[in-house]
Amino acid sequence: MMKKVTIESLGLFEFLVAIIVVLLLIMSTVSLQLGQQNTIHQVSFAMNKQNFNQNISLIKTQWLIEGRPKQLDFTFYGAQQEVLNSATFNMSKQGWASINQRHESLFCRELWAKVTNTDAYDNKSKQLVIKKQQKEDDIVCQFCDAENSEECFEYSINHGVHLKGTE
Repeated sequence: MMKKVTIESLGLFEFLVAIIVVLLLIMSTVSLQLGQQNTIHQVSFAMNKQNFNQNISLIKTQWLIEGRPKQLDFTFYGAQQEVLNSATFNMSKQGWASINQRHESLFCRELWAKVTNTDAYDNKSKQLVIKKQQKEDDIVCQFCDAENSEECFEYSINHGVHLKGTE
């Protein structure tokens, strides 16, 4: 009888050790993932900012090539050069893109979505804090990382992109 109890105890002990090892593996994986979330978020904001800046530059380049029109039809292409979408922008005299809803509170969010060819309310847009500032004959949109308010850049419809800290 003593051997039977020992064998059952040993089986139960092995089972408990296996459960503990699996739980430790799960905990370490979750901890590693949570530790990298901030880095992933920072890279995501940097990529979104780069996408905005590149598209604004392409829009301005096309504006110059087409002879500085007041309105510009801009086409977005995919990786295989397929047409994804097109958008019409109002252009300032200096060649910076704008949209029709200039006096609405959602102007900057809509401009962001149009320039980046995304939905104004998708997950990428939720990673941003967007503020609109009306200045005399200008509108300035400030785009900040939702998790780091120090990480911002501004876009003016009269002066283009201004990166924070680059005076």
